[in-house]
Amino acid sequence: MLSGKNRRLKREAGPLTFSTENTNIRDMERANRILDCRDELCPDPVIKVSRVLKTLPVNQVLEVRATDPGAVPDMKALAERTGQELLGIFEDAEGVRILIRRLR
Repeated sequence: MLSGKNRRLKREAGPLTFSTENTNIRDMERANRILDCRDELCPDPVIKVSRVLKTLPVNQVLEVRATDPGAVPDMKALAERTGQELLGIFEDAEGVRILIRRLR
């Protein structure tokens, strides 16, 4: 589940695009840990994120960097299933950055 105002994932004709409209990009600076999963394919990113989240203290933020097109739906499902907060999804030249806050 996306939280905050106007954070949306849009699907248009063609590839997946992301909206950061009214999203605070400085959230990226608040990540307590960065996990680089670029060039890794499913299921590796979601397995690594699950393991790292278990090591983070509650309320800390994990930034996941990924290039796998399945990373976004996988991280959304992981956050929902484990009760974590998906703070944002951002696209940049290097792929996708996903922010997840550990809630429990």
